[in-house]
Amino acid sequence: SHCIFRGSPWRNRSATRRLRHPAPEGRAGPAPATSGSVDSRKMGADQTAPAVLYGILGVAFAAFFVSTQVAQPLVPFQPTNADWASRWLLTAVLDYYTLAACVCGVIFATEKPAAATLWCLAVLLLGAPFACAWAVAHVYNGGTMAFARGSKGMRCSSSLPIVFYSLAGVCFAARLGWTVYSYPLFPIKPEDADWSFEWLLTTLGDYYVASAVLVGVTLASEECVPALLWTAAHLLLGGPGSCAYVIASLLSRGPLRLGSQGSIFTEVAIELPYAVDEAKRGCCCG
Repeated sequence: SHCIFRGSPWRNRSATRRLRHPAPEGRAGPAPATSGSVDSRKMGADQTAPAVLYGILGVAFAAFFVSTQVAQPLVPFQPTNADWASRWLLTAVLDYYTLAACVCGVIFATEKPAAATLWCLAVLLLGAPFACAWAVAHVYNGGTMAFARGSKGMRCSSSLPIVFYSLAGVCFAARLGWTVYSYPLFPIKPEDADWSFEWLLTTLGDYYVASAVLVGVTLASEECVPALLWTAAHLLLGGPGSCAYVIASLLSRGPLRLGSQGSIFTEVAIELPYAVDEAKRGCCCG
């Protein structure tokens, strides 16, 4: 491994900077900024805009949810009340799209632009089965459900997410097919309590199946206690909870790109030369 990193371009570039800018005699010069620290500052700045957008999205849906709760309280359930069912159906639809924006953020950060656009259109127009299909395709092609940077979550066989997301996608697709057959989507019938309530149940299923993708990312990326808390946020707080997780991930990790089976070795190969330089500089100073 020593031979691999000895000729590293990062190491040589760092050494060249030190030779070109020596410290004045009798005074210790400031430690040169490594490209890693510069990249980290740039990365943080680059992620501020999407973090703000997700914040706006989460707050906007939270406000709509509160207005729905005031106008048509969730409890007691009123499935035979058309006004209640149609208002909560609209709320569930907006909740799904808030979550879908988070899932699409991960997809766009992970895939090439053309493929990401197609996958996101499928998730937005055809629902959770395609969020599951993307997760299956990503893992099958050598990806992981963990973020490429700073992931500390549990590791599992790649077959587990493939089987789980395949079953979840197929089961929900069956439910969606039954709903479309029994209660056709068009024409939309908000005045029909039965139609609104069945589509409310289906939309809730759509949300929770799609949220399983973000839950998988959370469990694979976070340590045990934070993973459980963020999972509860996804499942109990809805879209705003997912937006909060995405914002935290953007600000702490940078882009929402998921890793691959070999990403950990890539990260070590990039970071190790910096660590070697710092250790040698410390030894020389000592």
